Amino acid sequence: MIEAELKALVRQPSLMLRTLEGAHGPGRAEVYRDTYYDLPDGSLLAADRELRIRDIESVDGTRRTLLTYKAPREAVPGVAGPGAAAGGGVPGGGDGGWERGRAGRGAGRGARGAG
Repeated sequence: MIEAELKALVRQPSLMLRTLEGAHGPGRAEVYRDTYYDLPDGSLLAADRELRIRDIESVDGTRRTLLTYKAPREAVPGVAGPGAAAGGGVPGGGDGGWERGRAGRGAGRGARGAG
């Protein structure tokens, strides 16, 4: 599986939730717990790579565990860098209270392991 991800800083969470739920219906809540691993010399992080175990728990108590690896980030043509404001693109018009950009990896990381 290959994944591409855009992250956005949400300035107005309640507005964003209303906008998304109005366009797509109710969302689903999940709790993620990430444990990150690196080589003793820190070379994975230094090379912008990540190795982690992700435990996911749904509201109904369903649990699943994923092993994930992220390769170094690459620039995406046409996507603004960190902190760039987005114009439009949200159903219903306006910016929906969000700012498009590439959030730094590791925001909200769980416990870090050694491995």
